[in-house]
Amino acid sequence: MKQQDIKLLYVEDDKISREKLALFLERFSSKVIVKENGIEGLKAFKEEKPDIVISDIKMPLLDGIEMVKEMKKLDSNVMVVFITAYSDPNLIVKALELGVKRFIFKPVRYKELEKSLEEIISQIDYEYQLKIQHKLVEEYRKVVEESSIVSKTDIDGNITFINDQFCKISGYDENELIGKSHNIVRHPDVSNELYSKMWETILNKEIWRGELKNVAKNGSIYYVNTTILPILNEVNEIDEFISIRHDITRLKKREIELSEARLLTEKILNSQHNIVSLSTTDEGMIEANDRFYEYFPFNSIDEFHSKHKQMCELFIEEKGYVYHDETSNWIEKILTDEKSERFQAKAHDKEGNEIVFSLYAEMIKMHEKEYYIV
Repeated sequence: MKQQDIKLLYVEDDKISREKLALFLERFSSKVIVKENGIEGLKAFKEEKPDIVISDIKMPLLDGIEMVKEMKKLDSNVMVVFITAYSDPNLIVKALELGVKRFIFKPVRYKELEKSLEEIISQIDYEYQLKIQHKLVEEYRKVVEESSIVSKTDIDGNITFINDQFCKISGYDENELIGKSHNIVRHPDVSNELYSKMWETILNKEIWRGELKNVAKNGSIYYVNTTILPILNEVNEIDEFISIRHDITRLKKREIELSEARLLTEKILNSQHNIVSLSTTDEGMIEANDRFYEYFPFNSIDEFHSKHKQMCELFIEEKGYVYHDETSNWIEKILTDEKSERFQAKAHDKEGNEIVFSLYAEMIKMHEKEYYIV
């Protein structure tokens, strides 16, 4: 909070003292409210909600002690400075009972008052910044709990807290989870080695991150991207662990489907008696079946790409046969609707023998990209 945003209420029944000190207080705030008795001061407090109250103790109608007592009922944290010409111990005790610890005795020593105000303003600013931080942390906590699967455990791994998202994805009620370990949702496919490494990491006061395969109450499988943080106390010992997870089941199932589809494609390709390859215009040949590697001196697609881009670079340049021509797309030559037309190419196999083979091609389009099967 900026100093100029602080509201300051000054209550004093003596006109000369009031006018003189009011001018001095304007150095500390642009919002100085001045009242001449306790009743007006209390009314202004209710309406303006000032951050600091500076008041005389002895005043007509309603004295400073009674006024502050009523103010404290409305805001127990309000900062108060009493200015008084009296050193009556009973008044001091009553003020202390209200939580007022700052006193300035008349005649006012401005340096002393200035120091008190600077300390109060500094404390108000600190509490204001702390309040903002607490609010931000609370907002972040709400966002995390609403968007993530959250749980806490004690140092032995017993669940002490779970949010609604945890219950929703696991299918368990809160009372079925509290006091249990996360083994209740652990899938048997997850190795003991992974869990041992995880515990080793977090007990070493480090953050663990990884993907876990879990099983819900109804037996369905779900996958979560997991972060586990050790929460340390003031003596740097682990008090508890907090786990934040995100559901990646759909993504993981898609990865599995793609992997299975790739394996199936490889099986189909490798079951063919013919040489079969998959190419794009930009990347060249990106896949080939085992038959290709039986004929040509390569063990992998990476080894092929270390020397070539397109399969046609292996073809012998000879009239009447398809061969590598940088000025044209060789695949487009054989992509013809005339099925009766035959295209052939010559190449040397891994033994150096010249071989002749027929070429056929099909174009397929996936995700706005053209692929060629040759």
